[in-house]
Amino acid sequence: MKTTKCFLLLALCAAAIFSSCKKSEVKPSATPDEKIESRYLIRLYKLGFDTTRVKSTGAYIVTQGDYTFAKSFLDTLKLENIVAPEVSKDATGRHASTNTLLTKNNIVIYLPKGTPTFLYNEVTYALGKWNLIPGSNLNFYITYNGEEPYDWKIINQPIGSGNLAVADFPGYPDANGVPGYNIIVDEAYISTLYNTVVRWPRLVRMLMHEMGHMVGLRHTDWDAIGEGQSIWGANYIPGTPTQDPASVFNGFYNPNSPYVDVMDFSAGDITAISNLYPLSTCNLQGYVNLYSHTDNGELNNVHRFAYPAFYERNIEKYALSNIEVQITGISVNYTYNYNGPIPEDGFIFPNYEMPIHNTYRVRMRYTNLKGCLSTWGEKVISYY
Repeated sequence: MKTTKCFLLLALCAAAIFSSCKKSEVKPSATPDEKIESRYLIRLYKLGFDTTRVKSTGAYIVTQGDYTFAKSFLDTLKLENIVAPEVSKDATGRHASTNTLLTKNNIVIYLPKGTPTFLYNEVTYALGKWNLIPGSNLNFYITYNGEEPYDWKIINQPIGSGNLAVADFPGYPDANGVPGYNIIVDEAYISTLYNTVVRWPRLVRMLMHEMGHMVGLRHTDWDAIGEGQSIWGANYIPGTPTQDPASVFNGFYNPNSPYVDVMDFSAGDITAISNLYPLSTCNLQGYVNLYSHTDNGELNNVHRFAYPAFYERNIEKYALSNIEVQITGISVNYTYNYNGPIPEDGFIFPNYEMPIHNTYRVRMRYTNLKGCLSTWGEKVISYY
């Protein structure tokens, strides 16, 4: 999917404090110990950002503790074309969307093979939460082999400035300087902060948050914390509460919040997402994500890689009312058909009875609890 975008960062650190000034009060400045070239400060100022707390980290500029831009992107902006937006501060800030939204509802996300297992599991679990949202036609898939076209990519690399993850907004230029539509996660830095017990819920919630930016959601408290309309716009979403402390998409990170370890969307989140991407038409895509050359282990874990993406196999029964699987031998006489509800422990491929070193055609489709029947997904695999 060809996209342009603006890069938004959720800074998950206890010291992260969000502040803003009215446009008339903002001066292009930086703290004395930070050597940031004036051309970046001027561009941030004209874009409507607070330049009193700006950090430089390698190829990035971080401002307001929450927004990250590639220096290469800022260099492309012509000053005469930048119109500074108004910045407001409203204590009743609420759910809002960017001016540009996704133009498709089936999103394939690529996690390169070799992604750390813990990060892989966190991403898959977060996607499962998105796939369970009632009233929304968004569907998220995972691919891990790079053989199939994909829309988003999870990149594991250092970010700097104490930031854990960054994500893109739809519809803006390459503000992150990385081609494609990306979520960047600093897994190595994350590992130094949290033990596995604490890390799991907080990182899942963070990824749920970042995916919200990818579909065009602003911080729920954007107005209350003084972010303003900014260059990507902020359109109030009907039916959402004026304040939503339980929202996954709040920008102010409070490690003492009772919601910090809650891996669920708030009622306001669900209303916002369903409003932007309503279930008026299903358009559910069938998908078979297996290597062309597939081994026994991959078939055992196919539940993670076909739609819908779920970390736990037994969650499938809560999201799918029916699954159809057809396996036909091409180089061997073999046929398998399943059409029925999800078994208690999830669907398991009959690889124990499939002769190895042969080629098969695999077809799968699903009916979810929203009443949507997918198209057939199909792939020819060599099982060895």
